[in-house]
This record gives sequence, C-alpha cells and structure tokens, in this order.
Amino acid sequence: MRFSPAPVLSLLFLLITPASSQIVYSGLWNIPIPLNFEGVYLDIDTGNTGSTEMFGWDLNIFFGGVAVAASERFQPGRLSIENDAPIQRIDAGTVITAPPSEEAARMAWNESSSMVVTKPPPEEGDEPENGPYSLMSETVENQANGSDQSMEANEVSLVTLQYAAGPTGSATHLGAPGNFQDGVEGYFGFRFLNNEGDGFYYGWMRVTLTANTTGGVIHDWAWESSGAPIAAGQIPEPSPVPLTILGVGVMLFLKRSRRGMAR
Repeated sequence: MRFSPAPVLSLLFLLITPASSQIVYSGLWNIPIPLNFEGVYLDIDTGNTGSTEMFGWDLNIFFGGVAVAASERFQPGRLSIENDAPIQRIDAGTVITAPPSEEAARMAWNESSSMVVTKPPPEEGDEPENGPYSLMSETVENQANGSDQSMEANEVSLVTLQYAAGPTGSATHLGAPGNFQDGVEGYFGFRFLNNEGDGFYYGWMRVTLTANTTGGVIHDWAWESSGAPIAAGQIPEPSPVPLTILGVGVMLFLKRSRRGMAR
C-alpha cells in the first residue's frame, strides 16, 4: 500500500498555523521608492504595488520619501488631525492604538498583553488626561524586523497619535528633530479600513525615507486584525509545540517513505 503524504502534511500545516495570533504581517518586501512624482502605490491588504492608482491602494510614497499621500481609508499617525500634518516617526515598541484616555489605554493594553502602563508626573502646564504614556514591558517577547529581539524591560512610549479624515498628504516629515531623518530607517503607525471596508485596524510600517535620493524603501508592515493595539515592530510568533510536532511528523513521513522504497 502506497503511503500518501497529503493528509499528514495538511494536518501539520494546520498545526503550525497560530490560531490565537491576530497580527497580520506582510513579510519582508523592501519595495524601492522611486525618485519621481509617480512614486509607488501600495495596497497593504494584498501587497500589490504600481506607479498609478489602483483598486485598494492605501498610500503613495514618492520622490524617495519626501512626500507621502494616503487614501481616505489609510491614515498614518500624526500629532494633529490636520490633513497635511507631518507623519510622525515612532520607535520600535511604541504602542499604536486609538487616541486614548489614560484609563482606556491602561485597560486596552492590559487586556492584550502583559504590559504595565504607567504615566510620568505631569509638568506644570501639561494636560494630564491627554499626555504621553510610558510603558514598562514585563513579559512580552516580540520579534522585531525578523530577529529574536525581546522588548522585555525596555521602556517605550505610547504616543497619542492622531488620525485625519479623508485623503491626506505629508511633505514635512523629514529632518525635524524626533522625526524621520534622511536615509535612516524608522517606523510610523497607522489605522486603516481593509479592502472590504472593515476596521479600523491599527498597525505599523517600517520605512527608510530619503530627500529624493536613492535608498528609499518600504521594508514591511503589520496590523492587528482584531482592532486591538499593536507595538511597532511586533509580528506573530509560531508556537514551539506545533513546530515540534511538525519536526516529528516530517521524520515519520521520511521514515515511512524510505521503507516503501525499500520494498
């Protein structure tokens, strides 16, 4: 009797697919940003790119990264709701979510991870209810940019990002202190509606932007498909138990195949 690998491989595929993970990760794309007015259009749902508008396009980055246009469904994070406000660069580990009150941020993040939310004492003149938040990671392990990096015991910021309405543009996000620098990799947060109109979902994108010189790249992106917060650079991790099962299954399959060939 000939042994068919199809049922076993199908079962193993299901086992290694993380059922609990709700983070959608693009994988590493490294899409070049052209040095012209057309630039590159990107649909983050599908990864489709082009030099002209297409169905489902979310953002259009051109002149190497000097300018960024976004469709009404895709809103990069800013520090104000003005449609032409600069896109805000954020650090790896920064939590991206809806503009929250302190208590809402505390509840949302504690429900989705083992993070403790604290807030520094407000300085005179600050608005305590809307100021920045400080996060201390307790047990959360994340993979950033495809490497086994842990955010454990790192202090990161929960920036209160704002999101404009309708189509937007940004052309003042390069060079200012604390924002994107020419040729230096960085993250920005976003919220968007998918091609079916569902959302809002919150996510991050990693880019290298230039002042109309070579080297502009859209590296990768991810979002939380449940609408929950996500940390910049956070990607889903496969469970070690299914991976062990996969290894054992492959060995059994090879052993059975060799026996069949020897007969």
